[in-house]
Amino acid sequence: MSKHHRRRRRSRLNHPIGTPPGALRPASSAASGQAECHHWNGTQWVRDAAPTIASIEALHAHGTPCWINYDAVPNLDTLLALKRIFALHPLAMEDVQNPPRRAKVEPYGPLLFALFPAPDPAAGDLETEQLSLFLGARFVLTIGERPGGDCLQHVRRQLAHDTGGTLAGSAAALCFAIVDSVIDSFFPLVTMVGDRLDAIEERIMEDRRPVDLNLVRAVKWDIHRLRSALFPMRDAVTALMAMEMHFDMERRLLLRSALDHVIRLTDQLDSERMMASEISDIALAMVNVRIGEVTKVLTVIATIFIPMTFLASVYGMNFRVMPELEWRWGYPLVLGTMALVALGSLAYFRRRGWLGRAVDADSSNAAEPRRN
Repeated sequence: MSKHHRRRRRSRLNHPIGTPPGALRPASSAASGQAECHHWNGTQWVRDAAPTIASIEALHAHGTPCWINYDAVPNLDTLLALKRIFALHPLAMEDVQNPPRRAKVEPYGPLLFALFPAPDPAAGDLETEQLSLFLGARFVLTIGERPGGDCLQHVRRQLAHDTGGTLAGSAAALCFAIVDSVIDSFFPLVTMVGDRLDAIEERIMEDRRPVDLNLVRAVKWDIHRLRSALFPMRDAVTALMAMEMHFDMERRLLLRSALDHVIRLTDQLDSERMMASEISDIALAMVNVRIGEVTKVLTVIATIFIPMTFLASVYGMNFRVMPELEWRWGYPLVLGTMALVALGSLAYFRRRGWLGRAVDADSSNAAEPRRN
């Protein structure tokens, strides 16, 4: 893979121009996702690893508390069946099929629809997928974007240990557990980006050598991607806190805690972004310092040889009358003068601090111990 590949993701229209709002279209490729259904049987949560539309419809008709999860967008027939069973709004279904990739919360009568970017463990490389969430009186329906898993394992463990039916008494409690699991799943990703940045900074400070700026640029791009996913979630969670019809006072307090987590994540990403910019400046400054050091050495060498070149050029002139040409020790004298000029220049440059470390006579005398 090229180091300089383009990373900009431009917005594109996912449906043909002129398509009516809320219209669903057949998927271009059939998703090989999996579905699951967790329902409360009165004593514990029961997981159905392969629910059918008939079984889901029966649970909803009986008013059984349940959580239906699709890890990928199902086919058109399944979407239309879910729309009919739960009376889902066409505009919400359009967003499910065409993820806008931005967190938002929209009420549709007695139902609540929310979109959240969620870490995609199958894709890796800090990729996120769109998680669509429908909240009703007795059910929660979640639909992922791509097959291969999700970040809701913590919710499944909560259901497995919920023998008292805490989450069964309110669908809002189950909705909060899902939202909280999505938000908390971003903490390892933000920490991973910070660790990569710390490693680059440590390498610069310890080795005193410039690093590949593509590494810093890659980290800055990952910070941008995470921040683009997390920053709209602040408004989305704030909107959930205002839904008094769906969340009681206790759940709104818990959502306030979730909002605090989102703010912490965005603040940390802002700090990492500032640090990445400073590391880029340090790396560029170190490159300029190395160029300056090389230029200084070359300048010192050229300065030393300038007077030597002058002497050699003077005594290389082809005049007939030059008294120095008949001297017996003229040649050794000129060579000795050149050597003295070179050594004197080196000593002067070193004392001025232009070559090596400057030596201060006063400080060196002060460092010597006094003798009585």
